Amino acid sequence: MQQMLPCRNCGSSNPLGQRFCGVCGGRLIATCPYCQTTVDPERRFCPNCGADLFGGMQKTTSDIQEPRTVGSAYASFCENCWSESPTKYVELHQNIGLLVIRLNKSVKGNLCKACIRKYFWQFTTTTFFLGWWGIISFFVTLFILPNNVIRYLSSLGLPEPR
Repeated sequence: MQQMLPCRNCGSSNPLGQRFCGVCGGRLIATCPYCQTTVDPERRFCPNCGADLFGGMQKTTSDIQEPRTVGSAYASFCENCWSESPTKYVELHQNIGLLVIRLNKSVKGNLCKACIRKYFWQFTTTTFFLGWWGIISFFVTLFILPNNVIRYLSSLGLPEPR
């Protein structure tokens, strides 16, 4: 039985050894996009830097360079907008209470200051006004709002994206 490799762009299966996806033409993993280490296509994580090679990345680029440290942030690519900017790992959450059930949304990853700001205001405002309806949602909102504020305040030291 031939081993298959999933495409990061479209998720279709490709025979091991192919360099490009047969469905979308996307480049199949050959090097880590963060540290440029050659990676066995069967691995999920880079053996050099530990990056998740399949999760969280929506686009591929051939010109991603090794991250350069800038204070506590990395000058790399934002996992949301793909601008080359200093990034910071954040987890922002949104909660909407519907009396009996709740709807939740979150964004996690290394994001630039502009994306952090965008998701902070969108998620926090929605949670502030719609998160209190329901017993469980009430208590979840008590944790989500401070979490979002703390994560946002910790990112204020990042320089603006280029």
